[in-house]
Amino acid sequence: MDAFLENLNILLDSDVTIARRVSEKTFLLLEVYKRTALEGLVKKRIGDWSEEHGVRLATSPLISARRINLHKTLIKAVMVVSVYKYFAQQLQSPCLRIQISIRNVK
Repeated sequence: MDAFLENLNILLDSDVTIARRVSEKTFLLLEVYKRTALEGLVKKRIGDWSEEHGVRLATSPLISARRINLHKTLIKAVMVVSVYKYFAQQLQSPCLRIQISIRNVK
């Protein structure tokens, strides 16, 4: 299974959970992703499932909270900010342009 997953581009924006059987009625739940397409697969235990107890999460249910440490991975992002006509009128400006730039801080 790991070799199959390594060949897939399961990147940061993916939400993939793998269930591995550890006993007859219990499964280990693992979150899998890659920080970049060229890096190896990251596998983290997020909880377990059993017939008796159901799903028991060992970490936050929020992906963003679980992936807070990306080990200095550079993330490229684009943000579009648009202003509706109402807000432009309130500012008494026919056109409002907002430019946001994100710089890599070293």
